[in-house]
Amino acid sequence: MPAHVSLEDLQQQPHRRDAENSSPTHVLTIAERDNVPHASEFRPAGEHIGHIHHRDNDSREDLENRRNLDVHELGLTRRHGGRRDIIDTLDENAQEVKTLHKSPLVKWRRRYLGVIETSYDDIRESYRIQRTQERENPHRPHFLLEGLFSLFIAKESHEYLIRFLQTNDRLVLFILLDLVVDVCFCIMYLVELQWNLGSSSEISHLKPAWLYVARPPAIFYTCFAFSVYILASLFTKILFADSKRQALLNYRTALDLILCVPFVVLANVPDNGKLIYIPYFFRAIIVISRVKSVLRLHGTWPVLNVDTYTDRLIVLISTIMVLLYVALCAFQYCENRFAPNEESRNISLMQALYFIVITTSTVGYGDISPTSIPGQIVVLVLIMLAISILPGLIARTVETFKLRSAGGGTYQRGSHPFVVIVGLFDNALKVMDVLNAFLHRDPAQQMKIVFLARTPPSLAVKAVLSQSPFQHRVSYLQGSALDVEDMKRVQIQYASAAFIIADRSASDPSVEDDHNTLRAWAFDDYAPLTPLYVYNLLPETESFQEHTTNAAVCVEDLKQMLLGYSCLYRGASSLLLNLLQQTAPMSQYDEPWKAQYGDGCGNEYYSTAVNSAFVGKRFTDVSWYIFHQYQVILFAVKVVIKSRGDYHLMLNPGSSYLLGQFDQCLYIAQRQEDVSAIETLTPSQYERSLRNLQSRASEFRMQPGIVRRGTFTATRVQDCSTAAGFPMIGNGQLRIGTPHPPFSDIKGIVSIQFFFLLSCPPSAFYIISRNMMPMSIFVPVGICLLLRNPMTSPDECLIEDASTMRKHLLVCSNDYALFRLMCTLRSAHLTEDEFKTVLLLCPHLPSREQFRALSEFPDLHIMIGDPRRKADLQRAGIVGAEKVLIVSMHRKNQDADQSQDETFADSAAIMVSHMIHNLFRRTGHRKFVVVELLKRGHIKFLPPTAKRASKKKHRLKDAQRKSVAYQSDAGVDSYLYAPIYASGRVVAASMLDAILFETFYNSAVLDVFRLLCGVRYKHDVDMDKLLGVDPSYLCCVPVPSEYEHQPFSVLYREFALNQGVIPIALLRDTDDPKLGNRLPFVFTNPLPSIILKSSDLVYVLTPVSKKKI
Repeated sequence: MPAHVSLEDLQQQPHRRDAENSSPTHVLTIAERDNVPHASEFRPAGEHIGHIHHRDNDSREDLENRRNLDVHELGLTRRHGGRRDIIDTLDENAQEVKTLHKSPLVKWRRRYLGVIETSYDDIRESYRIQRTQERENPHRPHFLLEGLFSLFIAKESHEYLIRFLQTNDRLVLFILLDLVVDVCFCIMYLVELQWNLGSSSEISHLKPAWLYVARPPAIFYTCFAFSVYILASLFTKILFADSKRQALLNYRTALDLILCVPFVVLANVPDNGKLIYIPYFFRAIIVISRVKSVLRLHGTWPVLNVDTYTDRLIVLISTIMVLLYVALCAFQYCENRFAPNEESRNISLMQALYFIVITTSTVGYGDISPTSIPGQIVVLVLIMLAISILPGLIARTVETFKLRSAGGGTYQRGSHPFVVIVGLFDNALKVMDVLNAFLHRDPAQQMKIVFLARTPPSLAVKAVLSQSPFQHRVSYLQGSALDVEDMKRVQIQYASAAFIIADRSASDPSVEDDHNTLRAWAFDDYAPLTPLYVYNLLPETESFQEHTTNAAVCVEDLKQMLLGYSCLYRGASSLLLNLLQQTAPMSQYDEPWKAQYGDGCGNEYYSTAVNSAFVGKRFTDVSWYIFHQYQVILFAVKVVIKSRGDYHLMLNPGSSYLLGQFDQCLYIAQRQEDVSAIETLTPSQYERSLRNLQSRASEFRMQPGIVRRGTFTATRVQDCSTAAGFPMIGNGQLRIGTPHPPFSDIKGIVSIQFFFLLSCPPSAFYIISRNMMPMSIFVPVGICLLLRNPMTSPDECLIEDASTMRKHLLVCSNDYALFRLMCTLRSAHLTEDEFKTVLLLCPHLPSREQFRALSEFPDLHIMIGDPRRKADLQRAGIVGAEKVLIVSMHRKNQDADQSQDETFADSAAIMVSHMIHNLFRRTGHRKFVVVELLKRGHIKFLPPTAKRASKKKHRLKDAQRKSVAYQSDAGVDSYLYAPIYASGRVVAASMLDAILFETFYNSAVLDVFRLLCGVRYKHDVDMDKLLGVDPSYLCCVPVPSEYEHQPFSVLYREFALNQGVIPIALLRDTDDPKLGNRLPFVFTNPLPSIILKSSDLVYVLTPVSKKKI
């Protein structure tokens, strides 16, 4: 066993950046990249020397145990105290906060509306208005800004009124009331006709006779009241419609005006005005649209939760009834008014109904026939409408009845784009994940979803697809991706993209991936122009799909990367996963900390071409400018190298990098509108706002370059080209390189064999050893810290007792398939403090292949034991462990029912986390534990969170109280606001499903995620050297003492302009009783005016310091 590398004996080097490039490699200039001349840089002149204080990790864990707060005891409510706490977290001297306080409409809203308090959305919008006016006219008086913000508040109040009217309960009430009024209108007309049959003599003296009816005053005033309601409802709909033009120019508006305005006008006409005939039976036409609106209320009214067949059947019956009713009323009126003889003018309602029914059914006895020309016209129109409308409705209803249980049919594409999703969709939650990824991203785009499933839809899936948001945008077809006819049915050649989703619960992952590879080949053969994205279970499958897919993802690898990075930097998983989710910023909350967390959850990735105003400017200067002006973080750039026909994605290339003409900028932002505003910025606006920004610049408080990643004491490594740009460690025992993955790529073996056949003499004995097979050339593996001499036997790392071990990472697992996890934990960019001893606690020894995959990683130990036994945990040093990772604890029982096995697969991981929690609960110390789950819905079973503790406390305080109202965890996205998830302590594979769908919208998402997880390939290192930039990594640093209790924007300026570091988020601790959080939480892209606390950690993209050897 190699000698143990003692981290305490390694000497910490000063935090400095080596300005000299030790490599003779030619560095491309910006002019060589895209022939753009150099431009002047902007940097304030004043600088103040300071220093940064480092804190011990143990003290931060102690902060989590200071308080056990109950939100209800703090008196923080959604309506009153909670919203006022938002102002307390902001810089009171910030202009946007002052504008918010001074706005008269805000004051009126607080005084009279009460329920609408200040939110972070108000602050951000105030900030946008202020910065927009500075760019357009920096000398505009502040009172105009207040007026503009008052207009925004008026608009927001208008939107609040819309939300008030469009809430589920009120929406159901209004739609049902409209339907009831229309039906009553139709009934009133029948009553009027029946009354008119016996009272025709009352109007016999009025001429012309067809213009007047014997209408009782009670019927007229009842119709008058209905008309007033309908006109008021019509005005409200137009006022709050998203498209007022569309609301005005439609047949329903025309019918409402034509049929209701006469009642309002005739009410003021004296004498016989109330007897003038109005054909308001045509309101029955609107009843059909009312019925369809009611049927769309599936999600809000459980009574209407019907399937598609029942929905179409109701529409068919309603259409037939309306057609008969309108024809009945029209025929009866025409015959009674225009028949040539008196005998034909006394047709009763029953006779008219009898005639219409037998005519529509094509029976036609002939005992009743139209005698007037208008009556004949009515019959002709009736027959034409019946022939043209009813057969189609009946055919679709019958087809739906036949296909609703079989998943058959053919997708009929329209003008809207659609995507095809292939896989096994027997789980309603899996279907909901797919629907949310597409349909909630851009509702205006009306992206349609077509499922090509292997099995018929289950009852749960049917219930999901029958909900109103999905009913007309989702098609479910059963078929095979290998069948050409099935591919024709889903119109795959016309799809915007196709996705092949693997079944995570498959008993044999290799077989599942093999089948998906064949499906990918079949799609590529039938529709080669359709973008194809594949979700795999095994990483080696990607090599078979690289020429047929746009992107292939192994979520298991991504999950292990994320778990490893969560162990390195607390909260990293929540930060990275939230940037993949499509969620709106949170404006309502039941706990104050969720206001900040929810505001951060609204951010996501965006990418656009660089604005011409930024070409030739330093990356960090532009990042600071964009954040200051738009509340958007420029964190990465995609460099297009025209001379080589290549591109390279870089996180924060540093202050030495100048943006090029063909670069693509990557942002973290809340709204697409903010990114679009950056694109439309003109050079004159940029220069004007830049001068204003420079005039208000303050001095820096820290020494330049002090916020840098530390370095290790190192000896020269063998591969200097690979190690360039990384901190080098070890005392001759370690090297920097790429480990050999646990799987083999036959293409790599063949190519290497061919290379040695050409380079070696014929008499040579060809043996390919591990050192001769650089597998990372063919299978992407990141640059890692590795043993110079790998272990050859498990005995070299096997230990019996680690109870005295301190500050190590304890990994509890039932399996040794942890290659990607160890690659992350041994990333080449780690500092001395981050490089921790890893102890694997597993019930059995690794197999030969499993050990071979782990044998190159340094400071790795194995202990045989069961993580579910307390004695084994104590023997593994649970007391001294700095962090604990519970991963791969699920075991498949081949004899048990598969669905039952999947339901309880997380029980072992949950029980281990509870055992660890209980071990330290009475000591007041909470161990930092990261848990991997298979099903994200099981988050609610993890150790008690603040809400669960609150429930228990209320039960203890009031034993007589039988129920307390709490928000349910049953929602699909409820895990997003679970405290344990917000703190980055739980990861489930299903949380990463969105990354494949996000790649469809933004091709850089996969590379961004990989780089943010610290994974860099040798190609990345070579490109960094070519471009002459230092690689940047995501890590955490404490808030410098100079910037405690200062706005975040001041820290951003210091980090970006003076340190070359880009901050992107905060990790807020549990020391603020006003927030009420018992666990830390991530605040992504904080507001510029948010006040920093001494306990905050800042997520930054910082370059790795180089140390010249």
